[in-house]
Amino acid sequence: GTSDAVKADQQLSKSTGTEGVSWVGGKKRGGKGQAAIRPTHDIARAGYNILNKQAADSSASISESACNGALCRKYKNGDEAAQVVA
Repeated sequence: GTSDAVKADQQLSKSTGTEGVSWVGGKKRGGKGQAAIRPTHDIARAGYNILNKQAADSSASISESACNGALCRKYKNGDEAAQVVA
């Protein structure tokens, strides 16, 4: 990436779409050989994790002792929560 508008435009012109984009958690998504971007799922998972003080892309479950709200009592991890809305 660059903050220079001309260079950014030149990079975009050379882009083939196969390289994907930086997505939730900083991982590349949507390019050739990469996981698909699932906006609703990915954002719901990230929100659950952030509310529970975990990395946005975490798949870890919240322990009962670490749970401080209704969300983690209903869903064990961000993936479970995201399946409800996706």
